[in-house]
Amino acid sequence: MVTYIGELGSQRACLAFCDYLKVKNLTFRVDERHDSGLITYTIYAPEQDAQEVELAFNNFISNPNREEYLNASWQLAEPAQSSANQSLGLSNIWSSVGFFTRLHSRSLYSNFCFVLFRLV
Repeated sequence: MVTYIGELGSQRACLAFCDYLKVKNLTFRVDERHDSGLITYTIYAPEQDAQEVELAFNNFISNPNREEYLNASWQLAEPAQSSANQSLGLSNIWSSVGFFTRLHSRSLYSNFCFVLFRLV
């Protein structure tokens, strides 16, 4: 039996929370839903982990900037994935952007590095 835990409207928040759950070795599933241009990430957990995942979710919602959530992503060598081994879409987003978007993002990064080194 699978238990509904909650929903997040931010992909980055969802990735951070999922990284935290993975570090804690908790089982979960994330469903991505598109509705009128909005994306919602719904989190589910199996019955044996539901109580702990729900507690973690409530704590995350009340203070998502706690150090333990921020550090979880750094502890993992791979991006967060749902229990069905499906990516949460970050690679799909990057692969679907056009040439000029990629060029622009590289240009911004280069400009940032130039300014950073110039200040040092």
